[in-house]
Amino acid sequence: MLAQKAAEAASIHLTITQSSNNKIKIVQSVTVGKMPGTTEEYDLDWQWRNNEDGFFGSIEGRSRWVNVGEGCASAIVAPGDEQWIEGDSEGKLIQALGRKVDDNWEAAHLWGFEIVDGERRHTRRVYVKNNKGEELRVKMVYDYKGEAT
Repeated sequence: MLAQKAAEAASIHLTITQSSNNKIKIVQSVTVGKMPGTTEEYDLDWQWRNNEDGFFGSIEGRSRWVNVGEGCASAIVAPGDEQWIEGDSEGKLIQALGRKVDDNWEAAHLWGFEIVDGERRHTRRVYVKNNKGEELRVKMVYDYKGEAT
């Protein structure tokens, strides 16, 4: 419960780098308390990989590019919440699946860009289900500071 309260009050900063078309690295830092930041590396080839996460522990995940139609047809996106920017990165989104190694929970993500309040924003749709059958759908909208390197 304490970790949940801290997470609600935290600002999360993402630094996203893409070393090739199929490799993305995300470094997350948290601005409150002693919550650990994380580094996530995504190989967009749909192969399961194990990872030791500072916050969640042992997890496994996989990720890939999908087109907007495939992403909107997935269970991740709630009906009526299909506002992705068509044609962005050739109309593609990133789909990621993750699960706690002890089968405690599983999560599905879609990442992309859309116009929110008139501005282009990085957004994520997240669907989480635990082993008790409880489900949660969240749409996260990130402030966006693009820097070409």
